[in-house]
Amino acid sequence: MQNSWLSTASVALVVSLSPGCFWVTTQHQGEQLREDIDRLESQVGEQQETLGTRVERLQEVLDEATDLLARNSADLGADVNELVEEQAKLNGIVMEASREVAELRNELAVMTSQQDDVQQRLVLLERRVEEEELDDPDELFAVGREHFTDGDYESATEFFRYLVIKYPDFEKADEAQYHRGESHYRLDNYESALGEFQRVFENHPDSDIADDALFRAGETAFRLKWCTDARAYLTLLRQEYPDSPLAERAGRLENQIRRSQDDSSRCEN
Repeated sequence: MQNSWLSTASVALVVSLSPGCFWVTTQHQGEQLREDIDRLESQVGEQQETLGTRVERLQEVLDEATDLLARNSADLGADVNELVEEQAKLNGIVMEASREVAELRNELAVMTSQQDDVQQRLVLLERRVEEEELDDPDELFAVGREHFTDGDYESATEFFRYLVIKYPDFEKADEAQYHRGESHYRLDNYESALGEFQRVFENHPDSDIADDALFRAGETAFRLKWCTDARAYLTLLRQEYPDSPLAERAGRLENQIRRSQDDSSRCEN
């Protein structure tokens, strides 16, 4: 009787007992619940598949970003290294420029001191000329030559300088200029000597000793290891004075200098 009632009612009882709880689910409700669960599982599966695809895509993007960051970091590191090298070069240039400025200041100080010394000697020479009443250019030239012959080259340069400045149109002004150059040369003042020899040619191109002055300029420049300048003076001599007895010697010396051009111990330029 009891089993028939249960069959006829078609009721499925699911009882779950717990303290204070009683649960009953019919067969229809169970089927509906199973459909809902299947649908949810399907949706969860789809979402998981979609999520997996998105995760894979995000991983790809992350990998690309990581590679890009690594490349940028490498490039940035290279740029930084290049900047450091450039900064080092600039620092070196600044230090070199500062050193050259310091050297130029020292040279200027020396030149100023020398100029002051020359000015003082010139003043003393003028007084001496006045005291000895040497107001004739021939007398001044003779005194300068006497000092030169005696080996007193300092006094010779002073007399010849005074003569050239005070009597620029003196007929022997070219010789005075030339002998002043020779005096400087024998005092090992090669740059000053070179300047005097060049002035002979510039101020007295028609002088009988203009070719001698150019030849001595070439020799002096070679002594200074200024080989390019030396060759220029010797070439100028042969061009301007082709009939000079020094032209052939100038050619031989120029060839010698050309062969020495690559020898840093003999040529600086």
